Amino acid sequence: MRRSSIKIRLLDLETRPYIVYTWGLCNQNVSLDQIAQPSHTLCWASKLAGEKEITYRRRGQPDFLTLLKEQLEDSDCVMTYNGRRFDLPIVNTEFALAGLSPPAPYKHIDLLETVKKQFRFVSNKLEYVAGQLGVTQKVAHEGFPLWMKVRHEDPEAWAKM
Repeated sequence: MRRSSIKIRLLDLETRPYIVYTWGLCNQNVSLDQIAQPSHTLCWASKLAGEKEITYRRRGQPDFLTLLKEQLEDSDCVMTYNGRRFDLPIVNTEFALAGLSPPAPYKHIDLLETVKKQFRFVSNKLEYVAGQLGVTQKVAHEGFPLWMKVRHEDPEAWAKM
């Protein structure tokens, strides 16, 4: 497939859940001293639109953040699904905590915002919208138990993640 001259980067990341202490399951206010472990980025994957090669990095790899920053800076546009509220603020926080300056400016297309603005699906979840439009589905997995297996360094879970 021929790539356009505009570099559009597709980006997704996965985060670890917070580990917190609570006294209930509903309507909880969790104070800072109840946080046993905060969330952080587990891994990210990106690729240029029109290309097959996917770049994947997980936390702990030496270029985990620096390569992501380089890729963002080398892109004219970054495309995400719920990236404006989730992925990009998390990435920016990771950069700041690592002492990295923000990446050079780039355009951003958040497909969730496009779906909400242009359509009225029963659900705006990526899995549902992709199914309705007949496009590639997310990799099927068992849900939250996958994150727990990753937390315990299960190699098969990491491969799926």
